[in-house]
Amino acid sequence: KAIPVYVDKFKICKFMVIYDNGHHKNFNEDLNILRNIGVRIRSYNEIIKDRILYVNGKFGHRDIEVYTAVQGFNRSGRRKGINEELAKLIRLKFGVNINEDHNEIKAFLKSQNTDITGLIESSGARYLKQVITMYSVLEELEKIYRQLK
Repeated sequence: KAIPVYVDKFKICKFMVIYDNGHHKNFNEDLNILRNIGVRIRSYNEIIKDRILYVNGKFGHRDIEVYTAVQGFNRSGRRKGINEELAKLIRLKFGVNINEDHNEIKAFLKSQNTDITGLIESSGARYLKQVITMYSVLEELEKIYRQLK
């Protein structure tokens, strides 16, 4: 809903919306929200099913692009969002099976003298590609902008 303000006031026309799994319904709802705030959708593409949506549209006379990324794997039932991704990253990197509970993740990382930022920074592409939704979003953006050059 902030898109009209950013487009009109600040001339920002590219957006990335990040949802945690538990707070996201579906991409059709996202498209409806965009339409309801006055975005004319020209095209959209679900880059990764249920995880990343790209929307190309117009707001007023300006072209806009919106990437929506959904953190977490479990799209039905019990949703843990980013904690699912972090627990999987810990399993891959450390070989430790850990629950998708925020406090357990935090305690484990503390025992390793790190935090979430440190975990991600030290993991490298090999693990991040398999786990973190944002890595996929950034890879897609990089591909698109390489093609524009």
